[in-house]
Amino acid sequence: SYFENKGELDKAVQLYHKGGDLTHALNVCFRAGDMMNNQHGPGREKDPTKIAIAKSAFELLNTIAQDLGAATSPQTLARCAEFLVQHKQYEKAIELYIMAKKYLPAIEMCSNNRVEITESMCEKLTPPIGNPNMDNNERKDILKELAKVLKKQGAFALASKKFTQAGDRIRAMKCLVRSGNTDSVINFAKISKNVEIYTLAANYLQQMNWRGSIDIMKAIVTFYTQAKAFEQLAGFFESCAQVEIDEYRDYEKAIGALKEALKHLNKANSNSIPASNSQTRIADLIDMIEKRIVIIDKFVGARKLMNNDPDKMVDICEDLLYNEPNLEESVRVGDCLAMLIEHFHGKNQHQQANKYLEEMKKRNIQPQPFVDGDVLDDLNRIYGTKENKKNKYNNNDNNYDNQESNIIVNEDDDIEEDIEEEVPEIEEELEDSNGSDHFQQRNN
Repeated sequence: SYFENKGELDKAVQLYHKGGDLTHALNVCFRAGDMMNNQHGPGREKDPTKIAIAKSAFELLNTIAQDLGAATSPQTLARCAEFLVQHKQYEKAIELYIMAKKYLPAIEMCSNNRVEITESMCEKLTPPIGNPNMDNNERKDILKELAKVLKKQGAFALASKKFTQAGDRIRAMKCLVRSGNTDSVINFAKISKNVEIYTLAANYLQQMNWRGSIDIMKAIVTFYTQAKAFEQLAGFFESCAQVEIDEYRDYEKAIGALKEALKHLNKANSNSIPASNSQTRIADLIDMIEKRIVIIDKFVGARKLMNNDPDKMVDICEDLLYNEPNLEESVRVGDCLAMLIEHFHGKNQHQQANKYLEEMKKRNIQPQPFVDGDVLDDLNRIYGTKENKKNKYNNNDNNYDNQESNIIVNEDDDIEEDIEEEVPEIEEELEDSNGSDHFQQRNN
């Protein structure tokens, strides 16, 4: 008290601290802090001696804070924490807030001051279960606020954990999806057994490299089926069909996938409200897929006739090329033309082969992805020159008659990540379904 009255606050703090009177020691520290702020105010005359004494007393606050414990009143702890926040001593302030059971102010302080919440800090900010002074709803609210800050900071895995502890599994799954942990997404969906979570998981998995993983494919089918999201499941099988066409030229398997899509669209149609917009939309999708199957089936039939009845094959292909306006939606026009080019080239009917090659140019289709390179070289030898070879087949401006046109070659870079996930076994009935058979055959 003597040194305090004389303004020698640093000595007063030391004596109060040594005497075990932490409350008085802290009060003097707070006064010292206020004095420092006043001395640094605009337009105020600065007293170097007072500033030095106040600074020394204030620095003792950190030492005193080490001795604060559960026996210290929550009010004193909270006041000390607030004071530390004002002076940007965030980590120590968090400890005091937690000690005072002031979880929300601690979380808010981290958010407002961009203090990164580490995993260990996160656990300290989690109120213990069974606290007699806190009901379950209050605990859940704190956990949700903590999860929101973690999500804002990009700590999606931790945020998911806290949302789960708060009972908000939907938000937990959304954070897990943003974390990009495929294995965790699959396992969480299985444990949750929630329709919306199943759909979120399946939507996420469709963005992954499902084409290279039978386990991910099966998980997508499983989750959409369990969510009864038949329209989305049909869309997935449509994607499978397109992959079969674009990457493998396997039109037979594409038909199989489209038939799976039809099966699930019919289920979706039976579950929709009669005469609703949803039912109309589904009916349109069914009609579109049925037409696609018919067109693809014609093309598959033409392929099978190449050796036994090539003339009929030519008739079918020409009918598709010149009389089917929606051909490109079902069959790649380049595949159809390439079959004709290679057929006539094989029979040494080069003029006919070149006719369909010219048709490719008219339709702005580059021949290289579709026509065998040796066939192109041979036709170029007969109907063109080596100098104009690239212009003849690769010019994206489609100015094939101009040998001096610029050469623009587009190369598609397929960058696919190989994702190796250990996924638990899918239910046996899905193993035996047509969809699973389709996947197994492709992956073999």
